[in-house]
Amino acid sequence: MKTNIPIYKSRYFQYILLLIITVFFISSYSKIYDVKPDLNGDNIYYYSLGKALSEGKGFTDIMSFNEKPHTHFPPGYPVFIAGIMKIFPSDYNTFKVVNGVLLYLSIILLFFLLRKISANTLLPFICCLLYCMDADILRYATIIMSEMLFLLCTVITIYLVLKIDMKQLFSKQGIKDNILLVILIFIINYIYFIRTIGTSIILAVLFYFGLLFLKKGIGYIKNRKTKGTDLVVARNLMLKYGLVILLITGTFLGAKTAWDIRNRKAGLPHSDYLNDFKKKPNGQKMATWDDWSNRIKNNSNTYLTKWVPSSVLSTSYDINKKSTPSEWFRGICIAALIILGLIRLKQGSLLLFLYLSITMAVLIVWPEQYGGLRYFIGIIPFFIFLFLYGLQEAVVLLFALRKKQIPALAQGLAVTLFVLFLMIPQYTKAFNEEKGMARHKTWNTQNISNSFVEFKSAIEWCAKNLPDTARVICRKPELFYLFSNGHKSTSFSQYGKPEAIFNSLVNNRATHVIIDHWFRHAYVTLYPLITDHYPDNFKFICQFGGKTSQEAPTLIFEFNPDWGYKGEKIDGKRQGQGKLVMQDGRVYIGTFKDNQINGYGELFDPKGGLIAKGIWENNSLAKPQ
Repeated sequence: MKTNIPIYKSRYFQYILLLIITVFFISSYSKIYDVKPDLNGDNIYYYSLGKALSEGKGFTDIMSFNEKPHTHFPPGYPVFIAGIMKIFPSDYNTFKVVNGVLLYLSIILLFFLLRKISANTLLPFICCLLYCMDADILRYATIIMSEMLFLLCTVITIYLVLKIDMKQLFSKQGIKDNILLVILIFIINYIYFIRTIGTSIILAVLFYFGLLFLKKGIGYIKNRKTKGTDLVVARNLMLKYGLVILLITGTFLGAKTAWDIRNRKAGLPHSDYLNDFKKKPNGQKMATWDDWSNRIKNNSNTYLTKWVPSSVLSTSYDINKKSTPSEWFRGICIAALIILGLIRLKQGSLLLFLYLSITMAVLIVWPEQYGGLRYFIGIIPFFIFLFLYGLQEAVVLLFALRKKQIPALAQGLAVTLFVLFLMIPQYTKAFNEEKGMARHKTWNTQNISNSFVEFKSAIEWCAKNLPDTARVICRKPELFYLFSNGHKSTSFSQYGKPEAIFNSLVNNRATHVIIDHWFRHAYVTLYPLITDHYPDNFKFICQFGGKTSQEAPTLIFEFNPDWGYKGEKIDGKRQGQGKLVMQDGRVYIGTFKDNQINGYGELFDPKGGLIAKGIWENNSLAKPQ
């Protein structure tokens, strides 16, 4: 006898919803798609590392003068890029589109995952539509960063953990579950190498299986004196949970240890992230308990009142201003609804609680300067869903207090109205801002500061006019690599004494430097080196901008450590015998007085031929010989 399945639970209805999500995503993504390269340097590093792998150079930094094994960024995303390069064209836009595909797959899988854990169809559908127009999520789907691959792998991990039937695992009847476990173990190992914060989902899965192992173990111990199939099932489940924990832990530690050994051989004894973890925003080191308590307090306040509310409601905020009472109230309400949503979930609440709480615990103790939406992009979809699910359950509880039951249709209608009137306007506003930025096909003065446009122009001038042997020093070598069509560069120390910075230029065999004002460090560190300490070693080449007295220009200088004076000095002035190599290649060898050429000396041309000799007075030849 056939049973009548409600239309909203039918397979065809799900297909219709997925089709709507697909059309909505393609429409939104195409409008927000930005062909301009993102100016965050990390995406250029990822691209260059992937290119190095695809060319058979290994995990190597190919943007610097001396190609060497890379040790900072994890290799998971560059490996993915290298694989794509083997199949598709290796231009920038290919990987932007691929990240869009990763986001689409994540949204589709989220629909099934959220439907599974909530026993609801309408709410996951609404959430997926919100994801399709979330400006922050979409932005990271249009740049070459690891966030979208990380999001997809995270969703796959949670889905697999909840999908695997532990009763069938490790049996002939559970072939499908055994295959899913193998995939889960691979994804868990891989996710750590995509982003280090992937440790949070790994720990969440281990704690999840560990708590279930303890639960089954305690139950087995309490009932071990009884006999029957239930006791055998409980024992087998306990052993299976334990074996899964051992497999995940063993494979992860093996993979991590192998990578750590590789990094040590490459010259990195300790992880860069440990050094970053101890940094204060001003560059100092964390030293006292007050430092740590202040960091935890500052991060907790910022995430609660600004970043998490913005991730859910797409509200604007000023990170430099103290949180207002309204921001506190809004943040507390959002957090309360997320927690309520977790508590009231039909399935998977423990796993999600572990994942979200571990992630947030890491972010709260992490340096303030590395905070923001980018660092918890992988859990934003869950925050949005749990917020709306918590809102729905709050409505249910309110009616329950009045001893009334609200129909499921009315629950969905309440959430839908909230989304339409209170969330969609904010999402649309942020979406339109990103769409407006995407309309500009190049970086110019209409969409970015003059200082960057000048910096970009200086890079392009270097690529066009300097020989391939030129070794340029600038603040952002990754942008130099991008806008110079693959020319190499390196940066300079942001802090240090003039002598040390000069020696670093010498050690890098620098030939040119770019002084830009997009970042302050060039004018703070390098410019005084040129004007005050070693003016003879730098020759002005060209200038971009600086048409007014209030506008600092972008400058290009040629550098030569052999230029300048070497010889006797008194009170810092040239006094006595010395040698002066001039910037046009001429060389004077002779006597100096009061910092000028005075006395007998000889002047040679760049090839060593004698030009003049005799007695000099104040840099002029007075008595030729």
